[in-house]
Amino acid sequence: MNIFSKISEVSKTQNIFPNLVTLGSYDPYSQVVCLNYYDRDKLKALDRNNILRYRDFWKLAIHELNHFFDHTSTLWGQSNLVLVHNAISAFLAKQPERFWMINKLKRVSMRIFYPNYFSIKYESAPKIWNRSNCKYQFSAGLEFDHLGNLNPNRPIIFTRFSTSDDIPIARVPISITSLLETNSVSAELISEIGHIQSLEESLKLIELNKIEKDLIKQLYNPDLTVVYSVAAHCLANNNNIKDIVRAYQLSSALSRFCLNLPFEFFQLIKIPNELDRWGNKNSDFLKSYNVGYLYFLLTKIANEYKDGFTIDDWISETIDKAGLPNIEKINKKTSELMIAKKKELINSPLRKRYEYLLDVGLENYKFNGLYKPFSLVEIVNENIIIPPVLLGDDSVFPLPGKSLDVDIYDIEKSAEYSWDYNKFEDDFSQVCIS
Repeated sequence: MNIFSKISEVSKTQNIFPNLVTLGSYDPYSQVVCLNYYDRDKLKALDRNNILRYRDFWKLAIHELNHFFDHTSTLWGQSNLVLVHNAISAFLAKQPERFWMINKLKRVSMRIFYPNYFSIKYESAPKIWNRSNCKYQFSAGLEFDHLGNLNPNRPIIFTRFSTSDDIPIARVPISITSLLETNSVSAELISEIGHIQSLEESLKLIELNKIEKDLIKQLYNPDLTVVYSVAAHCLANNNNIKDIVRAYQLSSALSRFCLNLPFEFFQLIKIPNELDRWGNKNSDFLKSYNVGYLYFLLTKIANEYKDGFTIDDWISETIDKAGLPNIEKINKKTSELMIAKKKELINSPLRKRYEYLLDVGLENYKFNGLYKPFSLVEIVNENIIIPPVLLGDDSVFPLPGKSLDVDIYDIEKSAEYSWDYNKFEDDFSQVCIS
């Protein structure tokens, strides 16, 4: 089995960064970006003067690269990278006394993308969208513990979708994965609009209308609400935002802010009175550092986005209203915690690579900060460090821009470790029986 096949298989089994289509993928265990659809021949055949064709390549690349950025350049992502390193290192060293690290990573991953049990698509859901808006209802449920009992200290937040005439469509958790996907969809959207702006006026209007229609279909497709649009729905509904592109931009900024907020600040947030009906679950959400709930809470606290506002204005106003410290103080603490992450890595042959990835992530974070998006413009201007991508023909393709050190990154060896570890992880989870 070649490198591409191994990484693609791991990406399918690890749902942290799921994909709407099979054109690309990101493997959280090797941190490798795959552009499945392309090979070197297809890339050579691309007419870079044909904006419509070339933009499809960058749309896919930006989507998957954003998964890399979120995994390496946010506080949440760096914490997860440490868990990945330690679990794979324990496996490679064959140290049973450290295999608890494997189980820890598995359990943490299940809270990033909740198991399918928690998502319901109702049989009554219409197969074809009738072009009417959805209705929403937010609710709080509970996780199960390892014994199968409901865990009163671990609530889950859900969005229930129904049609305008109250036919149930789906029940979906607001998970970390839904925030990650919102970031990637927003980034590809901004990239695509940027390409369209270079077209003639008549073509520009046609293409912008097409984007809007495609987004509306995606937002209201029952099969896609599970991950791909629930965060954007949540923000648009709670903040009365009608502009779909604006909804994704604000959703992405707020998502990345939530992924970067240090845990010590969670308890400072003022809970709106309208959530009193959830009782102690509100404090339990914050005590368990539930990032999906944090996102939902901030959409409830935020004021409507006004004409003349910038995203900076909106974020600053929201965190002030929530009772959080200012951007400068949060950013300072987040940076300090990122710098200290390397100390959490156990000693292993992989440590140098993961220390390097943490350093790359910190450099990218310094440029973009708590909530700003990663974009094609930053890549072209070499403001951020990006990895090469793996193509469908198993070849490694360096993208234009500032590339990380490919020798340290070592796609081939990382893919082997990821593949071997992924197979062992499932087997090991079945022997944890006490």
